[in-house]
Amino acid sequence: MPLLYVDLIEGRSPEQVRVLLDAVHAAVVEAFAVPERGRAQFLTGELA
Repeated sequence: MPLLYVDLIEGRSPEQVRVLLDAVHAAVVEAFAVPERGRAQFLTGELA
């Protein structure tokens, strides 16, 4: 299971953050053929 770190600048809504994290996860699942349920993401920065 890949371990992902995402660092955001402020100004994104919680919904925008969720969409971004979901898209990053989907790309990793497709590119590396990891299980869909194997999700490990760390978000740093400010959400809004």
